[in-house]
Amino acid sequence: MGRTGGHFGVTDPQDLFEDNAIRRTIRRSVLKVVLLRWIDKKPSNPYEIIKYMRIGRLGHMAHLATSSLKNDIYNTLSALEKSGYIKAKAKTENGRVKKYYTITPTGKRALAESRKVLKRSIREISNLLD
Repeated sequence: MGRTGGHFGVTDPQDLFEDNAIRRTIRRSVLKVVLLRWIDKKPSNPYEIIKYMRIGRLGHMAHLATSSLKNDIYNTLSALEKSGYIKAKAKTENGRVKKYYTITPTGKRALAESRKVLKRSIREISNLLD
């Protein structure tokens, strides 16, 4: 936890976002867009996605504890499926059943809109910080 004092009771600004609701909400929202984009590019199973996030271009998201990352991915995939943005298809590989997710037309529309909103938000936030 952070030191007290300064703005919002913390001295170090990084402490403000260490483990609070704002940070978790932003992370979950970004994760939804990242997962939709990943699945849009390549139907995938959760293991492939987790592996990519740990060692791939999204390594910065792996600052989350390993179990937290796995839980966030599984929970987000479940939420996206319940929302109708992705659908799962079971495949048997080496005697094991694996779920492969594909994006739905509704998911493609949601991804397109989310990308616009996210890009616009990043530009606006960047302008505020300059």
